[in-house]
Amino acid sequence: MTRHGVAVVMGVLALVTGCGSGTAEPELTSAAGTPVSAQQVINAFQAAGLPMPEVRDNSHNCEKLGCREQITTEKVTVLVFDDEAKAAKLAETYGAEDAYRRGRVVLSFRAQRTSADKQQPYRAELDKLTQ
Repeated sequence: MTRHGVAVVMGVLALVTGCGSGTAEPELTSAAGTPVSAQQVINAFQAAGLPMPEVRDNSHNCEKLGCREQITTEKVTVLVFDDEAKAAKLAETYGAEDAYRRGRVVLSFRAQRTSADKQQPYRAELDKLTQ
């Protein structure tokens, strides 16, 4: 095999190896590089001026939901999971109209009946927090 042929084979191997077959996303982290907590999400929402009435820690519900943390407000519930598969399952169960998932964080609008147009600022703020 020629030198050029070896280079082509090596390049193809690098591409194939780099592609990976897993679907796992990297752990969702804040700009500081630490895993995002439900409180960090709530703090980001408050800093952005989004309504956050009646903030309460409902992490006691996590046993049945499979989450690690749950903070509820009258506008949105923030759930953080240890595992992306569990987060995806809950978001899928709630449906796109009532939930938004980014990595291990799920925003639920189900109990609050927050309309889609009112959900968008929360979704966008979560995206900004985790860029």
